[in-house]
Amino acid sequence: MFLTAKKTAFAGMTLTVSFLLLLLGSVLEVSTLFFLAAAAFCIGIVIRELGLRMGAAFWAASILLGVLLAPNKFYVLTYGTMEGYLFLRETWWIFLERRQKSKRSYFLGKAVIAQVVLLPLICLAPQLFYAGELTWPLRIGFLAAGEVFCLVADMAYDVFQRQIWGKLRRHLDWIS
Repeated sequence: MFLTAKKTAFAGMTLTVSFLLLLLGSVLEVSTLFFLAAAAFCIGIVIRELGLRMGAAFWAASILLGVLLAPNKFYVLTYGTMEGYLFLRETWWIFLERRQKSKRSYFLGKAVIAQVVLLPLICLAPQLFYAGELTWPLRIGFLAAGEVFCLVADMAYDVFQRQIWGKLRRHLDWIS
């Protein structure tokens, strides 16, 4: 199925907003995680409006754009990981929706996806979180903090989709 010009333009504008939020996170160091999470939320908009294929293209384009133009490459890794979690989460939702599965399956799947995304970051790339020697108690503390962050970010994404994008979506009926 071919994309219409309006849908392509919408994806491009969403990519621009996402990249500007990524850059803003690099400039305002105090709110880096907030801006990175807000930038990653854009992939959810694209997936819900244009489908998984366009979401995958958006993910690849946003990471490529970040690697080429963003000043801090570690932020691009964090941003790409957040987008990856949201992409997998939305894919899981679409998969379960087609099979009419329960919400329990959805929440269990979200928890598994969060662990698949979080554990490699903590275990394989601890220098992203801490510059010194990482002891086991500190590693466990980072894991607990990561769990809390994942939970809060996931709830924030739900609120964003329901409250903010749900209201903005009504003004953009030309997308469909």
